[in-house]
Amino acid sequence: MLRRIKSPLTSIRGKIILSFILLILIPITIIIYNVYVSSQEVVRREVNQSRQEAVRHTASSIDGTAERMLNASHLIVNDPEVAAYLQTSHRQGWMTDYPSFQQFTSVHKKLMNIRDILLDSNAVVALLDFGGHVLSTAAGFEEPALYEQLRKEAWVQETLRLEGWPYWQLAYQGTLLPPPQAGAENSLFVMSRLIKDSSNGKAAGLLLIGLPSPMETSALPAKTTGTDRVTLLIKKDGQLLDQRGPVLPQEVVNLALRANALSPQEEYRSVQADGQRFALNGAFMPHLGWTVVQLAPEEELQSSLGQIKNQSLLWLLIWFLIFTCAFAVVMLQFAKRIGRLLHSMDRVGQGDFSSRVSVRGSDEVSQLGLRFNEMVGRLEELILRLSEEQRRKEEARFQALQAQINPHFLFNTLNSIKWSAMLSGAQHVSQMITKLGKLLEISMRAGRERTTLQEELSHLEMYMDLQKLRFHDNIRVHVEVPERLMSCEILQFTLQPIVENSIIHGNRSPLEVSITAHEEGDKLVLTISDNGQGMEPDQLERVFTDGAPSHAKSTGIGIRNVNERIAMHFGPGYGLRLSSVPGEGTTVTVTLPLAKEATQHD
Repeated sequence: MLRRIKSPLTSIRGKIILSFILLILIPITIIIYNVYVSSQEVVRREVNQSRQEAVRHTASSIDGTAERMLNASHLIVNDPEVAAYLQTSHRQGWMTDYPSFQQFTSVHKKLMNIRDILLDSNAVVALLDFGGHVLSTAAGFEEPALYEQLRKEAWVQETLRLEGWPYWQLAYQGTLLPPPQAGAENSLFVMSRLIKDSSNGKAAGLLLIGLPSPMETSALPAKTTGTDRVTLLIKKDGQLLDQRGPVLPQEVVNLALRANALSPQEEYRSVQADGQRFALNGAFMPHLGWTVVQLAPEEELQSSLGQIKNQSLLWLLIWFLIFTCAFAVVMLQFAKRIGRLLHSMDRVGQGDFSSRVSVRGSDEVSQLGLRFNEMVGRLEELILRLSEEQRRKEEARFQALQAQINPHFLFNTLNSIKWSAMLSGAQHVSQMITKLGKLLEISMRAGRERTTLQEELSHLEMYMDLQKLRFHDNIRVHVEVPERLMSCEILQFTLQPIVENSIIHGNRSPLEVSITAHEEGDKLVLTISDNGQGMEPDQLERVFTDGAPSHAKSTGIGIRNVNERIAMHFGPGYGLRLSSVPGEGTTVTVTLPLAKEATQHD
């Protein structure tokens, strides 16, 4: 025969695992995948924003330097004393002529103040006239030989051509260059302007202001290979001024130059050249009209993004696996506790009432195990009690069968005596023997345990007729039972042992025995009281104990036996209750269920 395959979803463990997969594992996996896919654009945006900030910072640094140089040039170009100094002839007289010395000293001091306040201590400010003289913050007044060297430099002609507009050089390396510093490129960022006389507009001389190149001091990469970005400095007309970073294919550089970098409103563009795609970030410098452009291969960006995403995904997976394992351990422990409870239930179902569940903690499963243990304990106690009651019933049935042997023999013998008495004419003796025979016949009836109250009182009357042979009229029994209760069921031989107990232990003559009956809800209450000697409290307590002797020895059924029979048939709420006052009498109260008409018959 094929065994039926048990579905894993029928167990609580399978349901928990399925719920975890459907409600936690799958949604989290979808979320992680969406984050993994969408994070590329987020990281790309963040990287571009970071690069754009760096480019904007570089452009701001260079343009700020140019602005300071312009402000300084305005002060010098528009100073009448400077223009007058440049137009003075025979300035060699400052060494012998005091007024000329004062003019020279004043102009030189102005240049030094402008350098120190607006520019930098490393800055160079120089004035050239058209008479062969140079005044510089670096060396003061110089001989005509220096002037001739400066006049040959390209910036002089370009400055004259612009007629007062500033001329910019990114990396000046001419005659006025200061001594080189260790570890740095020796170049100047230079601006030159034509100085005109404000009175007649004629050219008076040239101004040159130089600062250490901002390309060295800003956040631009060095002129070396190995970085992932290239920085270009482009003039307004598309001329390349400077390039920093690894060497790029000329096609890429030309593309950036042809596009004239970016417009002042545009900061990012993606371009493709030489089979590669580059991210182009730029920033415009309004004072110079130049643009700083940074190019970075997007493949490297993609690689960086991939590494970041993979690392993030790896950490997410690691933490997710840790939490999943922790959840699985907790759920398996929970399912294990449920399994132990189920195993104990199976053992109880097989009849092993000694099975118990170990209880730890105070959660719902622990409370369930505690209630299960309490239930099994009560079941075990109930089964033991039922087993004991069954054993006692069997013993009582055996005793009843055993007791039927002697009455049969005695009943047959009494019949023989009765007929002998009738033949001899002793009618009185014959009647007594007949009543005794009926009592014996009632005691021998098998299979009938209940009778009506009327029949029980009739049997009691026959018993009392026999007792008159011994006690004559010293025992009187009074019965007050309503007619409606005569049909109520009671157990056989309920009243006779109680009355017999009163006769034997009453020890009073005459003895009055009263029998009454009434209803209390769904119960029938019989009261048997006498005016006998009564019992002491300790005697009263021993009546229902196991060691109490049977006082109705003639029938074999005592007070305790009657009480146990009633409790065995109707339950612990029914039975006998005794009360006694020494010297005044004893009262026995019998409580039975109220049931009309007997259900068993001969």
